[in-house]
Amino acid sequence: MSNPNRILLRGKEGTELIQNIHESTESQFKIPGPNMFYERSNDGSKLAVQTPEGMRLVDLASSDNAAIELEDSKGVQNAHFSPLNGYILTWERNAGLKIWCVKTGKCLKQLNLKMIKKMSWPNVQWTADEKYMFHLVTNEVQVYDIAASAEIYAETPQFKFRSEGISSFQLAPALFNNDELYHFTSFNEGKKGKPAKTFAHSFDPKMPAARQFQCVASKSFFNAEECTFQWSPSAHAALVLTHTSVDTSGDSYYGSTSLYLFSMDPAASESAITVPLAKEGPVSDVAWSPDASKPPCFVVISGKMPAQGCLHHGVSCDPLFLFGEAHRNTVSWSPHGRFLCLAGFGNLAGGMDFWDRNKLKKMNTEGTVTASRVVVGYDWSPDSRQFLVSTTAPRMNVENGLAVYKYNGDGPVKTMDIGTLYQANWIPSNVSEYPDRPATPVKKKKKQAQNAEVKQETAAPKTVGRYVPPSARGRSGGMSLADRMRAEKEAKSASSGAPRKVNKNEGARMMGAASGKNVPVGMSADASAYEKEKKAKKAAEKKERARLKKLEEEKAAKEAAEAEALAQKEAQKALELANKNDPVKRAKKINKILKQIDELKKKPADSLNDDQKQKLGTEDALREELANLSL
Repeated sequence: MSNPNRILLRGKEGTELIQNIHESTESQFKIPGPNMFYERSNDGSKLAVQTPEGMRLVDLASSDNAAIELEDSKGVQNAHFSPLNGYILTWERNAGLKIWCVKTGKCLKQLNLKMIKKMSWPNVQWTADEKYMFHLVTNEVQVYDIAASAEIYAETPQFKFRSEGISSFQLAPALFNNDELYHFTSFNEGKKGKPAKTFAHSFDPKMPAARQFQCVASKSFFNAEECTFQWSPSAHAALVLTHTSVDTSGDSYYGSTSLYLFSMDPAASESAITVPLAKEGPVSDVAWSPDASKPPCFVVISGKMPAQGCLHHGVSCDPLFLFGEAHRNTVSWSPHGRFLCLAGFGNLAGGMDFWDRNKLKKMNTEGTVTASRVVVGYDWSPDSRQFLVSTTAPRMNVENGLAVYKYNGDGPVKTMDIGTLYQANWIPSNVSEYPDRPATPVKKKKKQAQNAEVKQETAAPKTVGRYVPPSARGRSGGMSLADRMRAEKEAKSASSGAPRKVNKNEGARMMGAASGKNVPVGMSADASAYEKEKKAKKAAEKKERARLKKLEEEKAAKEAAEAEALAQKEAQKALELANKNDPVKRAKKINKILKQIDELKKKPADSLNDDQKQKLGTEDALREELANLSL
């Protein structure tokens, strides 16, 4: 059993490992710096430290902490261990991706990648059993069978998954139901007015090529620019959190979020479920319980500050328990899944509430635990008995250091002030190495003393105030209507924000709101409003196009009429010119017109139209022209 108190620190002077922080702050070993970063393996047996000379792999499981230097690795900026620590992935700006053997330090394969995105990293991932490696490239995920041969990295991929616009993916951390299916989720960004899409796929290498990749669940998002995935420990489901930088409702300056659950179980009634939020608004954080041996569950913090924390069932998404409203934006489970910390870190005041998940009971009953300085990093010890918070650079360049609290919020039991601190973490280990211990019962005398202190602090001194009539004595507030309404509002607010179990009616109401009746599948209420706005915009554009088309048709008709009139006028002129050349023919024409004029004179003047009146006005000119013909 390893020491659960080992802490890893990276500062200006280098990276050091402290064996037992409660007994001594002396380093067990130290790698001189400045070091760019370090990366820990999941079980804490391996450590990768980026030094000025290159990347160093340290075997923390050995007594002498043996180290291997990776050749030509001075420019490494990111690293990622495979699930079983067999391989490590590194990225350099000039060299791209490199895959190394952790045991020998040999570079097995190099892949081109000029730039990385936070959402897409790591671009290379391994299955839980490390039999297959997935590599994300443009519009495709390439799969290598690394179990078949040790030199497989030198060959081309054996399988290819084609998906237009894929920008990120996430492999499941385990094999669901211990079958031979590998599951992964993927996100395809929306482009040119098309919605973004998220998929959950299964991969079966034994099936024919056309059936190796099967879609398990899918969702279209009309307001998603970024997407993050969180797999449950048993890989039975994945939480999908989407984010957009613009909130069409105007409620949030930071954009809008949506949360969904993808189920990998073929027997599930729904493969994609909208997670109901206890409080409408942005999702600050969400996290699964890490204990795969118990029924799955997860916690969501949502809504404007003070936000509401809610415990959800991991299969149906039913809300089970409300933790109460508070200024919180962080969910952190202990490695065993028994204890839970809901905290307000970053730009919040640093308040922390510690809960017992099994009893659904708050352990820091004396009040909220507040960190003495801005919290940037946090981490649970591998035995689930201690919680570490740290203030690190470059987020905070002053008052760098760390503080250690007990699992129930008592403390800090240990603090360290460090001039410049960049990273601080416990060395992780397998949860099986430590027993899942419940909270230590508080001694009866100590509990009575604590209650007495709380009563003494909360008891207000008796003061002589204004006269209150007997009918109003014992009430909070005054007798006025405003006072009574204010008291009712405060009582209602207090009851809604207090921790409590979610009853059936309230849970059904939340699930009904999340299901979005009269809202298309795959959209939240925000997405529906966005879709309505989009349809209205399209209708307006269609109407404008019709108006412009009508104007163009009218203009074309007018131009055609003018052209026809001009043609008739030209024909008339040509006819007149021809008549002048033939006086007899012209005289017949004039006589015909004069006869028509004589007929018009016999009619009432008010019955004539404009053309007829114009013809009457040409009589004198026609008679003069006829006289000039000299026939």
